[in-house]
Amino acid sequence: MTRSKTHLRISSKSVVSSLRGEGIRLWYSRNNHIEGNEIIGVRDLLLINSPDNHIIGNRLQNNRISMEFIFSPGNEIRDNHIGNNDTGIVAIYSDELDIRNNRIEHIRNTGSSALAIKESSQVTIANNEIVHNAVGLTANSPVHPENILYLRGNHFTYNNIAIYFYGEKGGHVIHNE
Repeated sequence: MTRSKTHLRISSKSVVSSLRGEGIRLWYSRNNHIEGNEIIGVRDLLLINSPDNHIIGNRLQNNRISMEFIFSPGNEIRDNHIGNNDTGIVAIYSDELDIRNNRIEHIRNTGSSALAIKESSQVTIANNEIVHNAVGLTANSPVHPENILYLRGNHFTYNNIAIYFYGEKGGHVIHNE
């Protein structure tokens, strides 16, 4: 999708989340602007090998995975409202993501996280409202010590677990409320 004045409502059938169609899939795609849309009741918003996209000002609700980035570095995820999904934002092998000014709430499934960062480095998570989730943030240790996860100015509230780090190396910079 390219930037336009038309905002879309993307939805699927009212069935179990794993049986729904994907809302948006970007595969080997770059420099897209997904802005101001309602993505409701779909399986996933999925980006695979898709760098440098902009996901801004969307409402993602009642989906399986709000957004999943696999081998997709340099994406901007900003000003989105994410709620009542099975899982929030997942990043796997996706470096240099900029995740800021989002509201992520009511991700309550056991084992689910509002944010899950795995094997991704130089990720910035800043000024987000992370409210009433099973886990606010799950992150593993960076593969290399110079690869850091930056947490700044986020508000974690009413989560069962606010932040869950696993792995033995550390490598996180935290400045939160």
